[in-house]
Amino acid sequence: MLKVRVNQIQSYTDAEGRLGKRIELVVDVEFVRPKPQTEAEVVVQQVYAGLQQVIPISAFPKSISCPKICLFLTEEECDQLGINFEVNKTFVIALENQNITFKQEGEG
Repeated sequence: MLKVRVNQIQSYTDAEGRLGKRIELVVDVEFVRPKPQTEAEVVVQQVYAGLQQVIPISAFPKSISCPKICLFLTEEECDQLGINFEVNKTFVIALENQNITFKQEGEG
């Protein structure tokens, strides 16, 4: 099971001239900052924190979005699929028995 988020939806025209949507699904990966192990690491972390207060240094991102699935669907295929894709909506995707199942997060 994968938890994905709709990152981008773009319009496109396929090779036969039909209008469609390009739907990019991403996985948000959280960064886990390790605790300092040695005294030197503690000192470096304290110096960096002090510098951040004096000089506006951009902080490390808390998460990063990694592309997972990109769907290219015509308008008819979107209607047949019956899923309302919207930016920032999250889904749980199950990959089982050669099938891909989409379930909106929070559904029973």
